[in-house]
Amino acid sequence: MEMVLKKCSAVFGRGRKRNEAEDACDAKDEYMIRNGALLLQMQISSGHGKGSTSEPIRSFSAREIKEATNNYDHRLILGRNICTGYRGTLEDGRVVAVKSPRGLHPNGQDIDYFLNQVVIKQIINHKNVAKLHGCCLETRVPTLVYEFLPNFTLFDQIHGRDGSNSIAAFNIPWSKLVKIAAETSHALSYMHMALAKPIIHMDVKPSNIYLDESFTAKLTNFGFSVSISPGEDFISQIAVGTFAYMDPDYCITLRVTEKCDVYSFGVTLMELLTGKNPMVFVEQCSHLVDYFVWHMQQNQVLGIVHPRVLREAATEETLAFARLAVRCAARRGEERPTMREVAIELRQIHHAAKRRQV
Repeated sequence: MEMVLKKCSAVFGRGRKRNEAEDACDAKDEYMIRNGALLLQMQISSGHGKGSTSEPIRSFSAREIKEATNNYDHRLILGRNICTGYRGTLEDGRVVAVKSPRGLHPNGQDIDYFLNQVVIKQIINHKNVAKLHGCCLETRVPTLVYEFLPNFTLFDQIHGRDGSNSIAAFNIPWSKLVKIAAETSHALSYMHMALAKPIIHMDVKPSNIYLDESFTAKLTNFGFSVSISPGEDFISQIAVGTFAYMDPDYCITLRVTEKCDVYSFGVTLMELLTGKNPMVFVEQCSHLVDYFVWHMQQNQVLGIVHPRVLREAATEETLAFARLAVRCAARRGEERPTMREVAIELRQIHHAAKRRQV
């Protein structure tokens, strides 16, 4: 407590000449106090306590982050979205992915988004969820340090890293595609059913499914995730997520249930099967789900399946995958399967694909 009071005094004290180094030091202290307090509050309110089975999450200093990224060298940039991803190297030689929100204004939503990932990752320990090594609370918006996943995202493998969406950009074999889908469904099933308080991801999509060196799926980006208390079927909150993947039931009622993730996963399955980007449909005031379901109803779904899938997959595997996608993306939540049921069916399709390769 004495140390915190001294830091607060240093941050808010006035009446002496300032210089840039002192201002920067005081800013780091201010960010540490504010972000640390918010993180503690979120950890307490999450209510998981000692139920966590994840590895301890390390606290990095701003200096360590700067050194790991070679002073945020632009040549180490992995990609940009809400934050900038850098390839970094820690002092012990480990290669990591540093998600830096540099340039973001310090509004409460952005800070909560990054801190929520820390809280959720302290609860989850699953082989198909990306490892969060630690975070830095000394930056204006917390910086996250994840395991480095060299094959980038499932979105990149389907649409190309440049987002070209060309047919040639589809760079993943059918057997790996089904394996990745099955692994992702297993992670979601674990989150929904294996924890004391189920966790709903709320932003399931290919760009949040990363791939390691062996193309093992690693679900990530838990900024919008929420947990549901035992005995409750849902919680209510304002709309979050990515519109093209968002559950229509949730958009109307604002009720978060596990079926929100099932719907988003159904859209993802349709995207994997067709190679079509749902966001393009939204820009054209349409929706991939409507397009896909119409072709299923007309018995023409094979006509919209990506050519590589048609070449490599058995027809029955393709149709089973398509039927499952439609059930997941049913308009009403009660008509959708659970993620456990989805995981079982995808495992069966994957086993069938593997048997053909023997």
